[in-house]
Amino acid sequence: MKKLFPASITSGAILVLSLYSPTVLQAQVDNTSAIVQFSGDPLSTYVQTKPPQGKKIDFSSVTVRSYRAQLTSVRNNFKAWLSVNAPGAQVTGQFDIALNAVSVTLNGTSLATLLQGPGVSSADYENLYYPTTNDPDLGLIEAIAAWQQGGGAAHAGEGVKVAFIDTGIDLIIRASMTLVIHSRRSLGITGLPTTRS
Repeated sequence: MKKLFPASITSGAILVLSLYSPTVLQAQVDNTSAIVQFSGDPLSTYVQTKPPQGKKIDFSSVTVRSYRAQLTSVRNNFKAWLSVNAPGAQVTGQFDIALNAVSVTLNGTSLATLLQGPGVSSADYENLYYPTTNDPDLGLIEAIAAWQQGGGAAHAGEGVKVAFIDTGIDLIIRASMTLVIHSRRSLGITGLPTTRS
């Protein structure tokens, strides 16, 4: 027998939320890893590679390939510098589409050290998001009732089919990218998504 749940999806966070409990996510600073951003725009906002409104980046164009190679060179210079100046730190992810940055596992390296790297414009600890139950909006969307109707934590996910509705990421909010990175990490997925939109 299929289970039906009342639903009111306001964002992709509802789906992530249902994987844990009838709660919302609350940020906590992770001082073991950082996002290091470099000077220079990513592909999505650089004046010569930014796609027109409603279009995708043309990864086959000479201009995009050339600029992407420049961004790769900046990251490679930083990685070489890091191996000499902070050998304990390790680059764990590289970004050039929506963010010109790398993620770094610090292993004791300070943010101040990372800021001295070539081309670095900022270095910030990543944020981890954990469930919390103090969100008044949960009642508005009947999230707790839906969770209980589904059997609660003891039967989470039994007989449920999940569909993802991706409404995108607001890259103006830096925590959005961090949430994606940590969500992928918590599921055992390394690196960036391989599909591009």
